[in-house]
Amino acid sequence: MRIDKIKLHNFRIYKGSNEINFSQQKDKNIFLIAGKNGFGKTTFLTSLIWALYGNLMGQVEDKYRIDIKSSGGYQNYLLSNLNKNVLEAYDKKEKGEACFSAEVHLVDVLIPSIPCKSVVIRRSFDLKTKNETLKIFLDGQENELTK
Repeated sequence: MRIDKIKLHNFRIYKGSNEINFSQQKDKNIFLIAGKNGFGKTTFLTSLIWALYGNLMGQVEDKYRIDIKSSGGYQNYLLSNLNKNVLEAYDKKEKGEACFSAEVHLVDVLIPSIPCKSVVIRRSFDLKTKNETLKIFLDGQENELTK
């Protein structure tokens, strides 16, 4: 199994829709994430951890447990992940949505009891409803476990 792409929408500094493609190339199989300080590397990793673990992300690493605790709990931590410009527009009652999401596309999946070639994990949070949603798609079909 490998990550094929990651989609971020209004997650912290990633305003709007952003896609990072890790499609395998014939002669290359390693991808490096590099950039200057403050340009989104840690946010990128945090989005992956959140997409995969949700409210259990505090058990992955102490950094996340501390961040959640210092925010006043998981719900407040979620509120802090909405892109600041999107939040300002929402607060001013301007047009636009007040939600963010992280989506991980996995390919070459080999799960013996679940025959599928691809898995998509999509976690989102809507500020208006204060609801977090997790959807898992197996070969493009929503998995019943997340309904």
